[in-house]
Amino acid sequence: KYSDFKCHFKAVGSFRQSICSFYPTKLTELKNNKFDICMVSTAFYMKNGDIARAIHGDLVVDNEWTEYNICIAKYLNKYIKDNGKTLIVALRSNSKDEIDLYESIFNGTDNVFIMPRIANDNNNNMNPYFNTYSAVNNSQVIVSMASGITLESTGIGKKILQCDFSMGKQYFTNYVNGLWQLNENNYKVFSNRLNIIFQLDIDYYNKIINKYKNYVMKYDIYEPTYVKIQKEIKVYKTKFINRKNGKWYKTTK
Repeated sequence: KYSDFKCHFKAVGSFRQSICSFYPTKLTELKNNKFDICMVSTAFYMKNGDIARAIHGDLVVDNEWTEYNICIAKYLNKYIKDNGKTLIVALRSNSKDEIDLYESIFNGTDNVFIMPRIANDNNNNMNPYFNTYSAVNNSQVIVSMASGITLESTGIGKKILQCDFSMGKQYFTNYVNGLWQLNENNYKVFSNRLNIIFQLDIDYYNKIINKYKNYVMKYDIYEPTYVKIQKEIKVYKTKFINRKNGKWYKTTK
């Protein structure tokens, strides 16, 4: 809509998810949950709010992403203690600041696993960029503030709770009223909402969120996104295979 180029866009799903080693190929892989909750951290993102402020106005506050991630983590810390739940926190980096932040919040709490993004070194066999997908796939409910991977998880049928406690309420993708979106910064409301999400049958939950998840994410268990892209490129190449003087010429075949 806003591009300067006359491009053809086709929604095919998450490329990153499709090429990671944790891409689900069987529905049973998504039902064997090791954790009740996965918090996807977006702390320390966009410390300077000038770009967001240019779009959303003066209600944007510098470093608010970190502050609201702290708030969500504290709510989760109390919730898992009150309800006997398990939690994995998927960090957005392996920085000492982020690790120390969450360790200070969950210090002494049982059944919490803090997972930094794996460092990229030759001694580690795990793909450093995609280990968060494993945490999401092995969790029942995904909780975050403005996390792209949380939206991706809707495609594979995961329950989500997106929290936007900002004053401008500007960080939801496709802002609609739904039990999967929460903007009231209150522990009792947060706890009650999670209880409802946990109690709902997974098939019924996906029926409720179906229109939203189909809007934000495509997912095909039988044909990963990278395969769809390969097919699209192949179709394009059969139509436009000759290039001369900087222009593409359509083939007659």
